[in-house]
Amino acid sequence: MGHLWGILQRHIDEQLYPPSYRQLAAKLGVQPQTLLNWKRPSALPSRANLKAIAALTGTPETDVLRAALIDTGYLEPDAADSPPDRRSAG
Repeated sequence: MGHLWGILQRHIDEQLYPPSYRQLAAKLGVQPQTLLNWKRPSALPSRANLKAIAALTGTPETDVLRAALIDTGYLEPDAADSPPDRRSAG
């Protein structure tokens, strides 16, 4: 799971009624398959998609861009960039 997906997953987890992938995709204006591509970091989202993710999740655009660049290998992560450990949540 990538850094960008970590941002989206936190947003999902914070919702009283978490959206389905289909609902989340619709809110972002993408296909559900696109979400899976972001979950298994295999493609850099478009600028419009990055802006939509930032707006939906309330995450600064620079943080969303950084996550996407780390996922696609354009930036090296540092210790502060580690995706959250889902096992320790809760």
